[in-house]
Amino acid sequence: MSVEKISDFAVGDIDLTAMMATLNKAYKGQAQVTLSNYDNDSAPVVKVGSVFDDNGTQYAVTGSDETPTGYSGISNSKTFYLYFDESAETFIYSETAPTWSDDLQGWYNGNDRALFSMYKDSGGTLYQKKNLLLVQNNLTVSNDLTVNNDLTVNNDLTVSEDLTVNNDLTVTGDIITNSLYTTNVQVKMKLFTGTLDSNGNITFSSGITANKVLTIEALYYTGAVWTPVDVAKIYSSNNNISLEAPQTYAANKSYRCLLIYEA
Repeated sequence: MSVEKISDFAVGDIDLTAMMATLNKAYKGQAQVTLSNYDNDSAPVVKVGSVFDDNGTQYAVTGSDETPTGYSGISNSKTFYLYFDESAETFIYSETAPTWSDDLQGWYNGNDRALFSMYKDSGGTLYQKKNLLLVQNNLTVSNDLTVNNDLTVNNDLTVSEDLTVNNDLTVTGDIITNSLYTTNVQVKMKLFTGTLDSNGNITFSSGITANKVLTIEALYYTGAVWTPVDVAKIYSSNNNISLEAPQTYAANKSYRCLLIYEA
């Protein structure tokens, strides 16, 4: 079978093999790591109390904070990574980009696990854009998500409620969220769909105050391609959106209109 039950024991059993297998799987991919200066550009240390998995072994930082080494070897204006060096059991910096391991559920270069990415400035003194490396592909959060620094997702990002990112947000796939907050402005989006009239035009209520609108983008379907409408505007008097397209091509055609606005 493709799915194996590991915790195959009960109270009173003395099945050490099953217990150890359960324990090992329980912390696979664990990365409960705290960095100092995570929300600024200063040099970090790995804080006492951090617990993480590397190559199937669980490690903890105890006694005193750990200072990573190797920053001087990083080129200026370069993304670099904070690794746990398994052989030396210490933290190091490296420019080598990690790859995702399905088996280990983490980002690795050989047996060394990458826990954070950062960026060295052109002056060669700062630790910018600190970012915890966790998920490989999609990230789904069932409620609010707040990130105090950068957030990078290599595929889709779905947040059921509000998304707040206090620095850079990089998503290579789709972003699905109720609203998106940045440090400068709260941005929302609204999609309208329907059919243009026989003249290739349409006017409809946006429900959004006109002076909050940042941009309007609209397309109509010719039957072969989606084409931008000639005019897309919103009236301050009644907050209605008006779309205008060539009658010859757009009459009675479907349209899609995206409104981006301040909340």
